[in-house]
Amino acid sequence: MLVVDEESKLLNRGFIVLFLCNLLLFMNMQLILPTLPVYLKETFHANDFFASLSTTTFSVSAIAARIFSAKSLQKGQTALVLFLGLGIAVLSTAGYYWCGTLFLILLLRTTFGVGFGMVSTTFPTIVSRVLPMRRMGEGMGYFGLSTSVALSIGPMIGLSLMKQFSYTYIIVGAVTALILIFPLVLSVKEYAFGTGKTVKSGPAKWFDRRLVLPGVLLLLLTSVQGCMLSFMAIYGKEIQLSHVEYFFLFSPVTMILVRPIYGMLFDRKGEAAGLISGAVFMMISLFLLSNSPGMTEFVFSAIAHGVGIGALYSTIQAWMIRIVTQKESATANSMFLNSLDFGIGFGSMTLGMVAARAGYVTMYHVCILFMAAFLAIFLSSLWIARGKKRNSEMV
Repeated sequence: MLVVDEESKLLNRGFIVLFLCNLLLFMNMQLILPTLPVYLKETFHANDFFASLSTTTFSVSAIAARIFSAKSLQKGQTALVLFLGLGIAVLSTAGYYWCGTLFLILLLRTTFGVGFGMVSTTFPTIVSRVLPMRRMGEGMGYFGLSTSVALSIGPMIGLSLMKQFSYTYIIVGAVTALILIFPLVLSVKEYAFGTGKTVKSGPAKWFDRRLVLPGVLLLLLTSVQGCMLSFMAIYGKEIQLSHVEYFFLFSPVTMILVRPIYGMLFDRKGEAAGLISGAVFMMISLFLLSNSPGMTEFVFSAIAHGVGIGALYSTIQAWMIRIVTQKESATANSMFLNSLDFGIGFGSMTLGMVAARAGYVTMYHVCILFMAAFLAIFLSSLWIARGKKRNSEMV
């Protein structure tokens, strides 16, 4: 059994290897996510709704897979969930090469969602079980940088490959990223799978009502994020921006810089500072993006987006893990990722329909309303909580 005391180092060898594994997993996702809608439009002449549907089917299947994965992880079946999920993800990603119809692409997106859902639940669950609880925000902030780095590298590589080569190169890169995970995990198998017996007791759960508030907030956030990622390349072409890939450089670099800061801020001050400031920065980013920006405004929009996403993701994930007990970390991570994927799928489909009917500028205006709702819900919850505290002190 692996035991980590309160003074243990965060950045040990096992943590670093799992960081790289999660980076490669999300690298695969980020190579495909922003480029597939463009590929579907150019090759199959798909409309905006179908392009968004390819993201939605992936998200729905990932959510379903996580429900079962969380239960299996709490029963100690970490290796089974991880390697089965990786196998499914590799085969379904490679399958894009042979796809000749839109139906087959949707089928593969659904299958990939199952594998991705299993693996993406496993890595943060392993890490959260071995981090000192009092440094959970800082530790998950560092671990979350793996997704930020992937978001920085993946879309830039994918969009560059689409400009210069065929989509086959993106498929090869995405498959290679997943295959590299196998030897990395096996090199730290004692770290990765040594926690299975520690969480075997207690009923396995996939839902906890204590996590509903952060889950709803994350859903609103990722609805916005989903449409931004899915349609950024298409929107850039529409407003004639020559270097749309710059958004995927400046935003993630900013995100990498702020995530550890907000992780430490969460450990010291709680969730309010990160959620309020992050929502404000997201609205600033969307406002700049929705007004047909030139390159200067586009870069500032990317920077504001990076601050907002870095603050909000690191804060919400640490908040959800802190709410539950350590043995329930799989439930927290599953609900975090399910809210994330459901939001991306819901946002891509719903806001994609808005874009198809009213244009991308209107779509981004609706996104601002989503973030305003995010802020209103959280501030209302603070007001209610403080009212209850005052009433209890008066009794």
